[in-house]
Order: sequence, then C-alpha cells, then structure tokens
Amino acid sequence: MTLTIDFTPTEQERVAAAARQKGLDPAAFIKKLIAESLPPVPNATGDAPRTIRDPELAARVQAVRGKYAHTAKESGSEELHRERQRDKEKEEAQASGIQL
Repeated sequence: MTLTIDFTPTEQERVAAAARQKGLDPAAFIKKLIAESLPPVPNATGDAPRTIRDPELAARVQAVRGKYAHTAKESGSEELHRERQRDKEKEEAQASGIQL
C-alpha cells in the first residue's frame, strides 16, 4: 500500500530530525511509527500474536531490573507461599484444638 501524506515544513523538519536520531530515513521512520502504533492482528487461531518489543527499551528494563535486583529480600511468590503455609498451620491447629 502506498500512502501520500502532506506535512507542513515544520512537521517535515521534525520528522527528519527524529529519523536522524534513530538512524533511519524519514520514510522508514514514519513506517516504523505507524507499525508500532497499530494493534496486533489475530492469527488463524484467533489469538493475538506476541508483540515485538523495542530492543532498546528491553535493554533499559533489564538494566534497571539488574541494578535493583539485590534490594529484593525474596520473591513475592516465596512470601505468598510462606503466608499460605502459616495460614494452613493455623487452620490445622485450630481444627485439632491447639491455640497458637
């Protein structure tokens, strides 16, 4: 599909500058912007396909996760498991008549 878009001179300058920052020509930059903003098309099974993530964003997220990983004392699932175990022990103790 071929589209023609009329940009003002100011918009043209903005597009060109943004494309240069990304190392793309203006047409490729606009195509990328449009592709990223479109909703995913369901596949033959009706499921939405996995979205392709921006590699730069994924790298930044991984860096932040790694930077703060040491601050977590334990994972949320481990804490939830211990809480459920304590609740189970309390219920068993109450059922057998033992007060905790």
